[in-house]
Amino acid sequence: MDMEYFVIYDVMTGKDVTRSSGPPGTAQVQYLGDDRAIITVDPLWYEQKEPIAALPLEAAQAALWGHAKTIRDSLVFAGAMTSRGAVETTPYSITMLSVKRALASSANPDTEMSFTMADNSVVTMFADDLVEMIDEALAWIDSIHEYGRTLRQRIYAAETTLDAIKVDVFRGWPIIVPVAAPVPEEEPSAG
Repeated sequence: MDMEYFVIYDVMTGKDVTRSSGPPGTAQVQYLGDDRAIITVDPLWYEQKEPIAALPLEAAQAALWGHAKTIRDSLVFAGAMTSRGAVETTPYSITMLSVKRALASSANPDTEMSFTMADNSVVTMFADDLVEMIDEALAWIDSIHEYGRTLRQRIYAAETTLDAIKVDVFRGWPIIVPVAAPVPEEEPSAG
């Protein structure tokens, strides 16, 4: 049976908290708390019971960048909240957003266009409004990629394993903030 080996450590100090193993994917579902991080390691290195700071720098960098890419992709493809509601951002949806944006950009601004939202509701809006909504979704995706690029630079700029594992790839990512629906004003009661 395939196994995955990992070490949970304190991000600030780089000190090991616990070591464990399990089927592939186990590391991804560990609760880390506010000051912990996790790194998957080679089974042979795991068996040596060395502190995480003794992990070869290249192995630490590759593992951290692997975690960062997994998080990046899960956020990119989870959807984007826009001022008009949630928009799907699967790989296919991102392509279709670009196509729809090109069509809306070349249309008369007063042209009404339909768009299917993430919840499968169909909304109709003017071409300019559709362009604005798609730009919001694409900006969300770009912000995630930008954060990932920053993490990659920091991980690979590290000169020691301890410096690398202090790059927290689990926190700081852009988050989806739901846009609250307007609350209708209460009418004064007659009386």
